[in-house]
Amino acid sequence: KTIIINNKLYLFHYEKFLDDNVLCIFEPLDFVIYFRNLATLILFLFFIVYAIFIDLIGKEKEFSLHLKEAQNQILLKSEQLNNFFAASKDFLCIIDSKGRFLKASKSICDFLGFSEERIIGISFLDFVHPDDIESTKEEAQKSFAGNQTPNFMNRYISNNGSVKLLEWSSITKDGLVYAIGRDITEKVKAEKELADYEKFLNTVINSLDEPIFVKDKNHRWLLINESFTKFTGLTKDMAIGKSDYDYFPKEQADVFWEKDQEVFNTKKTIINEEKIIDSFGRERTIFTRKYYFENSSGEPFLVGIILDITEIKTAQEKIEKSQRLLDEMSKTARIGAWELDLKKNEFNWSDVMFEIYEIEGKNYVPQLDNVIKFFFGESQTKVKNAIEAAIKNGQISDLEVELITFKNRKIWARLIIKPYFNENEITKLFGTFQDITEIKAIRDRLKESEEWYRQTLTGIIDAVISCDLNGNVVFMNRTAEYLTGWKNEESVNEPLWKVMNLTDLDNNFAENPVYISLRTHSSIENVGDQILTSRNGGQFFIETSSSLIKKSDGTIIGVVLVFRDISERKRNELELKNAKEEAEKAHLAALNMLEDLLKSKEELQIYLKKLEEAIKIKSDFTSKVSHELRTPLTSVKEGISIVLDESAGPLNDDQKQFLTIAKSNVERLHRLVNDILDFSKLESGSVTLNLQQCDISGIILKGVMDYKFLANSKGLYLDFYSEKQIPLIYCDKDKITQVIANLISNSIKFTNEGGIKVNVLYSKEQNEIRVEVIDTGIGIRKEDFDKLFKEYSQIKDPLAGNVEGTGLGLLICKEIIFLHKGKIFVESEFGRGSKFVFTIPVEQNIDVK
Repeated sequence: KTIIINNKLYLFHYEKFLDDNVLCIFEPLDFVIYFRNLATLILFLFFIVYAIFIDLIGKEKEFSLHLKEAQNQILLKSEQLNNFFAASKDFLCIIDSKGRFLKASKSICDFLGFSEERIIGISFLDFVHPDDIESTKEEAQKSFAGNQTPNFMNRYISNNGSVKLLEWSSITKDGLVYAIGRDITEKVKAEKELADYEKFLNTVINSLDEPIFVKDKNHRWLLINESFTKFTGLTKDMAIGKSDYDYFPKEQADVFWEKDQEVFNTKKTIINEEKIIDSFGRERTIFTRKYYFENSSGEPFLVGIILDITEIKTAQEKIEKSQRLLDEMSKTARIGAWELDLKKNEFNWSDVMFEIYEIEGKNYVPQLDNVIKFFFGESQTKVKNAIEAAIKNGQISDLEVELITFKNRKIWARLIIKPYFNENEITKLFGTFQDITEIKAIRDRLKESEEWYRQTLTGIIDAVISCDLNGNVVFMNRTAEYLTGWKNEESVNEPLWKVMNLTDLDNNFAENPVYISLRTHSSIENVGDQILTSRNGGQFFIETSSSLIKKSDGTIIGVVLVFRDISERKRNELELKNAKEEAEKAHLAALNMLEDLLKSKEELQIYLKKLEEAIKIKSDFTSKVSHELRTPLTSVKEGISIVLDESAGPLNDDQKQFLTIAKSNVERLHRLVNDILDFSKLESGSVTLNLQQCDISGIILKGVMDYKFLANSKGLYLDFYSEKQIPLIYCDKDKITQVIANLISNSIKFTNEGGIKVNVLYSKEQNEIRVEVIDTGIGIRKEDFDKLFKEYSQIKDPLAGNVEGTGLGLLICKEIIFLHKGKIFVESEFGRGSKFVFTIPVEQNIDVK
């Protein structure tokens, strides 16, 4: 029914509910059509049905077109998806709710080693690394629950066993998981390598002795090494992010900032000499090299390297002072210098030469021809020949010549001529010229005595036998023939044990040092207390040394044995022992007599004075003899070195062997002379300590570094440790260096495996510095402890073989430490190593002498 309400037409109907209640509903109508009769209504309905039919046909065609277009779009999207899956280098896949592959990219298939058809329907967990399955399940459950999974990593195993680390991101839609994975195996490997490299780089930087720092463009520290911390006292926590203004006075920080800014502005390396206060509060002179650096992003940085040149500056000042002293000494000693430029034909000499030639004024221009005319007779010929030999052959000459000065006075001079090579060409001659008139007069008086000693030394000929790698004799000299009873031609290719019958003092077999050298690949020196029984039955006490014969490349080709007859020395030792006992008895008797004779204090003082004079005479004699020996020994050593270097011409193997032996013996004699000279000074009480405030850690560290190469060449480690905040002490730097050098060299000698560790410690309770030298060597028997610090005392031990030395080294160390009011002692366990310790008090009152 319809009803009009407020001029609007409504459709009225009602609905009856189960409880018979009625709900009235009014729905407004937009339009109403009235028909006059039934035929009109039927015709209208026909047209309506026809229109609906025509509309349905049109919609069906339109739907077909849309359906076909949609199908084409689906095919296009599917083809694009397939192309995307095939072209992508990332690992793309679609997983159903049961974890099975529905689709996988070509990159996944290629890695797993299966086709896409082969892996469709297979669970992705079948390819996950066993160690990653549980964590992968947890992440998969999150994805299936609809949670997005970003940056999840796990490992997959291919058909050939290779493993890749993948990083996954996924989303879930309509029960499917869409996942994309990236191969980060090489990335993680590169990151690890980068981390390892950074760790290595930090280790290298921290191992450097030079302080190193890096600053950003705002002059703030970004990096410092441990040496920087030790030098400045600033730790990384204190320095990183801070600038010079946070720790240095403003005036000093201004200078640092200005120099740093210059590097940033110019982008060039700048070298500065600056002043700084170190961690001990001392002003130090530093040499800073600052580099400009940009990273890949173009950010600027400054890299600085600090070199402490305080000691160098001090040394330069000392050198300048020494040069002034040298000039004064040259005038006093009347030693002049000269140079002849062969290219320019110019002759120049020093001012002292005018004094030697007695030329007043310096207007005189020396010329070689005019200078030679001052020499006369044989001297002039010697000078000409020496100059010619230097120019042609590069020969060095040391001449004593006679000349007439400008004032017609005859003098003697020492002329040294040396060639100067420039690219294998002699371009200059230079040398010294010393007035030795007074020296020669003294030498002439000593000539007879010197000649006697020269003849005596010339007559001392050691026995020499060379052997091959099998220990068979290759050569022996005449002295060896005499001592063994074998002729050289008879002994060739014979085993050495057959030629040399060696026994010890108890007549037991003694091993020849040659076989020890061949077995240990080391040289053996000064093996004593052996008896050689010759072929004809004669017996000799001998002292032997053996050295390896090597090619230029270090290959061992044999061993040379040097030995000498010490039978006379053994007899002398016995006689000396008896004489010493008699002397002690006589000395005791003399003391008894002195007790009776020296009744007054004045007589005792006279006796003590004479005794001191006698000791001084002995010390002066020892010092003079040592000095007189040291100079010619140095010349001999340098001469042998020059010949061995083949500067004077090529050498054959035999010549090299014998010269090597000679050089070794000269060096050993040189060390003996130095030890005797040092001991003589200590014994006489004439040693003067040059006390200065020193950094004991630095002194010991330098001593360690000096022997680092020697220890490493023997296969040993040589480590150094110093406690922090070691106080400064007053000591003689050179003497302490001598002590640590002796202790380290001893440890290297007696250590064949392991190495040496040197510790510098500070005891607050005792207020003293404690230095320890600990080795893993052969150790020392307790019964030998008392022998260590006695003069001319060496411990013989079969584990060590025989090592060179005078037996004075530890005694000298003991005296030096005692002069510093310190103590020196040893702790050792035989066969397990030794620990030598010396202490120096921090606060002490040391006498000058």
